[in-house]
Amino acid sequence: MKLFIILALILPLALLPLSASAQPDSPEMPAPKGKQENAFAELEGLVALLLERLRENPENANDWLMLARSYTYMDKPAKAAEAFGQARQQFGVSPELLTSEAEYLMLAAGGQLDESAKALVKRALEMRPGFGRALWLAGIAHYQRSDYEQAGRYWQQLLAQVSAGSESESMVREALDDLADRGVVPAPQENGTSGH
Repeated sequence: MKLFIILALILPLALLPLSASAQPDSPEMPAPKGKQENAFAELEGLVALLLERLRENPENANDWLMLARSYTYMDKPAKAAEAFGQARQQFGVSPELLTSEAEYLMLAAGGQLDESAKALVKRALEMRPGFGRALWLAGIAHYQRSDYEQAGRYWQQLLAQVSAGSESESMVREALDDLADRGVVPAPQENGTSGH
């Protein structure tokens, strides 16, 4: 499996909803209805409304989160990352928001995790060492710098969490198979914060 395929695997995990426990009052992003053009126009209208509201009240955490989710649907990862960062400042730091910001920084950078994104992932794992989305990103970060052994440790830890027979399990196993093709069969890692 080529690197670009591994990077593409982030999308299903990146689009998982944020934990309700992290943002108890956050509104849910409605699913687009009707034709794609109409849905996009509705989202543009929603974004305009949210931006106007945020100019008047920039401390509204729910509006920042709704704006971030709107930008994810509109395929504007750089703006989504910025809005997730603003939501994080208002809600307070959580692994969910740290990881969401890192995911969209990566997508905005063409699939590369820069130092800012890596720092966010590291902080998420320090807060919650077994957080699946952060483990996935940490593995990608190490894969990108050819540290396949460490990438595999993160993915082995993630494999232990995903449901048997799920799409997530298939994705993680495919990533680990890629490492096996390179002669790397890592042992499971107990602590998700090491190796950064």
